[in-house]
Amino acid sequence: MTLTKPCSASRRGSAYVLVLGVVAIATAAGVLGVQLRGMQIDAATTMERQARTASLARSALEIAIARIAADDDWRETYDGVSVLPATTIGDATMLATIAPVSGNLKDGPATLTARARTAGSIQEASVVINEEEGVLNSLWASLVAGNLLTVDRATVNATQPIRGQWTAGSFATVNPPAEATTSNTGFTYVGGRTIGIAPQLPDPIIIETCSDKAKEVFKNSPKDEDGFLLGPHTNTIGNKKSNQGVYILDCEDTELELSNFRLLGTLILVNNTRGVTFSGAVRMDPTAPNMPVLLSDGRVTINIAGDLSEDDEKENFNPNKVPWQGATDNDENDTYASAINGLVYVDGGVTIFNDLTLGGPVIASDSIWVGPSTFMGSSEVTIADNPDLRDDPPEEFYLPAVTTFDPFSFRN
Repeated sequence: MTLTKPCSASRRGSAYVLVLGVVAIATAAGVLGVQLRGMQIDAATTMERQARTASLARSALEIAIARIAADDDWRETYDGVSVLPATTIGDATMLATIAPVSGNLKDGPATLTARARTAGSIQEASVVINEEEGVLNSLWASLVAGNLLTVDRATVNATQPIRGQWTAGSFATVNPPAEATTSNTGFTYVGGRTIGIAPQLPDPIIIETCSDKAKEVFKNSPKDEDGFLLGPHTNTIGNKKSNQGVYILDCEDTELELSNFRLLGTLILVNNTRGVTFSGAVRMDPTAPNMPVLLSDGRVTINIAGDLSEDDEKENFNPNKVPWQGATDNDENDTYASAINGLVYVDGGVTIFNDLTLGGPVIASDSIWVGPSTFMGSSEVTIADNPDLRDDPPEEFYLPAVTTFDPFSFRN
């Protein structure tokens, strides 16, 4: 019997093919891995480049913000000019520009945009700039004293707080909130009391500013006056007439008393070193609700009461161009309740005697004293709120504009 040896050639061929297949798969996997690794490196490089570019854009924006914040006249400085001119750092370029949201750059919000460019990446960062103007907190008050504010044997009625460096008093009732820088003691605080709020006072230059628009009240040396009328185109005790009813009284370092009169406009007391007293029946109103009615560079005493009578004073207080509640006439039959409406600012102290109605805040750089004119008496002062003053106050009552920057926004 003859034995036949099995053929191994086909087996060797199959093994060879299998080996080649495995090698091919391994090679493909290696190539794919290399490609994936390359893609990962490219992605990481791109992400790193974008992150670096975004960081540069934000840095450029922060530089631009710092320049805007440091320049009170930035609207003029950078009108048509780059806040940050094109700057090259390595392979990167940074630039920051500003443009109005609408209109022009003179007012309103503006957009500050910073752009950074690197090879293969451009990033932008931007903020919206706003300027917010506030008003002095003295316009959110009824009585404001730069020094001691005293209410003595009196009742104060108001919706806005009283505010002073200190508040003190006896046998008195304060219905609005009482706010003080350091302490408030004494009387009954119906509206509560708060420590740590300092009064914000206007620059006394307001007196000089308004004086530039005023006409002299007197044609001769000042003296006590009784029963007169001041208003637009009207001055019954002098020869100069103001179209706007803004009058300046130069006290010439003389103590004066002004009694039984009507004012429609603004009265400005200058060189008031001895004090001016308002007495009798007095009616004072500004020509516009946001205008001051009384400004003084020295102490003022207010001691007014009763009704101002045309018959008693033999004076028509609402002639042509000086209306009362929208009406004028030619008779002497009208009466006017005593009151001082509008803003009162005194660069000095203020004394308020007896009952009084006020149509706006009384602001004094020094002390305010409120109470009766007799030792055994009592008084009541009522101060109405005047929101028109806060909406459009005299320039000197604005706080410096604060530039604000809305949250960052980024764009690729």
